[in-house]
Amino acid sequence: MAVCVAVVGRDNQPLYLRTLPHENALQYHYLVHTSLDIIQERVASAAQTAGQAKAGHHDPWDQYLGLLHFREDFRVYGYVTNTRVKLVLVVEAANPALQKDADVRAVFKRLQAAYIRLVCSAFYTPGEQIVSRLFNDEVANIMSPD
Repeated sequence: MAVCVAVVGRDNQPLYLRTLPHENALQYHYLVHTSLDIIQERVASAAQTAGQAKAGHHDPWDQYLGLLHFREDFRVYGYVTNTRVKLVLVVEAANPALQKDADVRAVFKRLQAAYIRLVCSAFYTPGEQIVSRLFNDEVANIMSPD
């Protein structure tokens, strides 16, 4: 089960953070914040690799950044959208449902789809805090263990 989902803007401003109700939100703010440096390094590395790639070859840029860091009780994964908005997922280390990269990628695809629906709404201005009840409900469904 995901214990935290965060959306961070292009300029590393926090736009949204949701944790499970019984969890310490400050702890997850810290985990998300510390993962931003790793995200920045991986994005810069991918951009440099893409710049060095020869014409006609596959672009090495991958939005899914994989495992950013882990502690004995949590794993932190990252994903960057085309507009450089960062999605961060904190998962319990013992979670059997999210042990494979393919499973984590599927969660990020669902999060990205929810974010796209939010951005397409006339009631949301990109870059502002996310206070949408619909988006919050979608994230809650993604975090739930069903």
